[in-house]
Amino acid sequence: MIVEWKTTRVGDQINLQRGFDITRDGAACGPFPVISSSGTSFYNDKAMVSGPGVVIGRKGTLGTVFYVEGDYWPHDTTLWVTDFCGNNPRFVYYFLKSLSLQDFDVGSANPTLNRNHVHPIEVLWPPREEQDGISYILSTIDGKIESNCLVRRNLESAMEQIFKSMFKGKEEKDEALNWCGRSFAKYTSDQNRASDGWSIVKFGQITDRISMGPFGSRIKAENFVDAGVPVIRGSNLAGMFVDGKFAYLSNEKADELSASRAEAGDIVFTHRGTVGQVSLVPDDGEHKRYVVSQSQMVATVNEEMCSRYYAYLYFSVGRGRWEIESNINTTGVPAISRPSTFLKNVTFPLPNRELMSAFDGIVRPMFNLASQCDKESSILLELRDLLLPKLMSGEIRVKDAERMVGDVI
Repeated sequence: MIVEWKTTRVGDQINLQRGFDITRDGAACGPFPVISSSGTSFYNDKAMVSGPGVVIGRKGTLGTVFYVEGDYWPHDTTLWVTDFCGNNPRFVYYFLKSLSLQDFDVGSANPTLNRNHVHPIEVLWPPREEQDGISYILSTIDGKIESNCLVRRNLESAMEQIFKSMFKGKEEKDEALNWCGRSFAKYTSDQNRASDGWSIVKFGQITDRISMGPFGSRIKAENFVDAGVPVIRGSNLAGMFVDGKFAYLSNEKADELSASRAEAGDIVFTHRGTVGQVSLVPDDGEHKRYVVSQSQMVATVNEEMCSRYYAYLYFSVGRGRWEIESNINTTGVPAISRPSTFLKNVTFPLPNRELMSAFDGIVRPMFNLASQCDKESSILLELRDLLLPKLMSGEIRVKDAERMVGDVI
């Protein structure tokens, strides 16, 4: 055993108690978060507990762990720490995250966590000084990830506003800001465009390629490998850039499916399932090529004619998004009929070269910075997930972890 670390039980270091019942309808608007098993659900004008606090999911979403800085209301679907027994609250948060609490499910139909099954768990526990060091390292990583996310959100918001500002002055302000709505027909008439060099084209006219993902029958279980060419699925299109945990195909299989490839700068769309998802393949991504799945399609924009960033924003926050969502067939699984043909024929307003060049010059560095933030956060997440169990077990000590974090941040 590590010197000064001790073998103990969870219940000897913290005390857990079931949260308090409250409904959204019964809450009064206020500043205090109501923390349920899935996180902050709503707010109330009264808090039941003074912060800082640690809350874990007890029912429904099992084993989730939340750290709360200020006063809060722990929901009935949670367990909350009533007494930290002199331990560092943030360390307790990370410690509980390192436990596989979902394995202590005692529910039948609905997953349930009982504190009487958590308290007796035998663990190795560090002294307070070590706790402080561990929590500082892990919270430093989380703080940088949070900062990156904030920068990225601000950049995304700014780019959306820049995109919308291109159309101000063409109509009344409220209509221009709602440019993606039904006022589009009046706004994009050929007569209105002719005087300022804009043109109305079909999206397929400014793309080099629009390709579908392969039929499901062309990808079999034996084609997947631990490392290779990543497959882009709907779960990888949650944000501005293609990201997340990938499944991988062998290089040979990816070569066979080259018609469904995606590369840096391409735009990937979901046409079946969560229709409306759209993401860019980053320029500085870890992978050089991808294969889109059967529910996705990919477009390569001809950048001599149009900025890929303009096209992306058109389909993520502009009229293009409305075009896609208004053509969803909701019978059965939501989908677009003949998706590649549909996408090629989407009406696309093309700015004059001067405006397009100016727009691209402004937003390209912003997209690049957002991509860098995402890439750094991905590295930090991997580092945190590596360090968390090793710090909690004493396999990696604080000084060694500090050096590892210093190499990244």
